Amino acid sequence: MEVGAAELQAVRRSRLFVTNGTSLAASPSRESTLAALRAAREAGARTVLDVDYRASSWPSPSAAGEQARRALGLVDVLLGNEDEIALLTGEADPAREVAAVLDAGVSLLVRKLGARGVEAHTAEESSSVPPLPVEVVSTIGAGDAFAAGFLDGLHRGRPLAECLRAGNAAAAIVVGRVSCSDAMPYRNEIDALLLRAGAGSA
Repeated sequence: MEVGAAELQAVRRSRLFVTNGTSLAASPSRESTLAALRAAREAGARTVLDVDYRASSWPSPSAAGEQARRALGLVDVLLGNEDEIALLTGEADPAREVAAVLDAGVSLLVRKLGARGVEAHTAEESSSVPPLPVEVVSTIGAGDAFAAGFLDGLHRGRPLAECLRAGNAAAAIVVGRVSCSDAMPYRNEIDALLLRAGAGSA
């Protein structure tokens, strides 16, 4: 996909611009994604990159890491699981991974830890929350659901821990359903699950 003036103008009107690592896998999508990130950043939007590594889209894991690193200077928020952040940074130690991402200019790193929950790091604070208990039907769409729940809270100015809990709740709802996009929850469903879990609303 190539972007022209009209598309970039639409990007500049956004307040939150979200993309994923697969968009960086090949030309012309790669160049278009970088241009859109740059336009959004220059216009004052918050930019988000979900690493979302998919082996079938890349010639090698190292190529995925290299292209994601190229984008970091244009990214405010980075989301990824443990393997994805290690792939991007080349580090095996979690503390060094966090430092590498923040040193690259990212202001907020979210590391998804699977059965151990999720954590977030900025230069000023770190926060972590445990997972919600759930009976898994399908994991398809869980990452997208987490991103949506987390970013919705972040965009509304909620505290970091609340954003993490909202992301967890959204993912928990989706893995308990069949399908992907059709399984995505509404905000009231997320709030209801958090209330039942005693985690409060995001």
